[in-house]
Amino acid sequence: MIIINGLPGTGKTTLSKMFANSYGYKYFNDWEIFKANNIQINELEDKNIISEKYSKLIADYVIKNKDDKVVFDLEYSISPNDLIKHGLNGIAQSFYLGFTSLSNDTIFNLFRKSSSNDNVSDDELKQKIDYYKNCSLDYQKQCEEYNLEFIDICKDRKLIFEEILDKIK
Repeated sequence: MIIINGLPGTGKTTLSKMFANSYGYKYFNDWEIFKANNIQINELEDKNIISEKYSKLIADYVIKNKDDKVVFDLEYSISPNDLIKHGLNGIAQSFYLGFTSLSNDTIFNLFRKSSSNDNVSDDELKQKIDYYKNCSLDYQKQCEEYNLEFIDICKDRKLIFEEILDKIK
């Protein structure tokens, strides 16, 4: 079982689906789990609050599927602190994706290309990026504290895929 965690725009879905398609894994994301449990998540809600509120629900779902070949694409639901708190580090190989070394301009250009940001003003997008970058730095710090894998997305997705694949083998 693999858990790919991270913030919006870090390539979690791309990488998770690459694993699912290449190695016959089932693919789940936290949005599907929230929907199955009738939970509405506000996209702009604080990530740490979402993790505190719902990480146990996500952890239980992951634990139920621990014997399956599953890749979980988790954006909003489990911080490194909560991953450890719920004992998931011993059940699944977990990777956190972030953008700690990319400049805000580079991230802005990446996010501006996404259709999910079509109706977002430049100022709002810059605020989102500042928030996500701070979350990314916080996740990196937590990963270092718990010896979890944190991968900066400053390289091509295929290289990240190979890096994760090397760590799984």
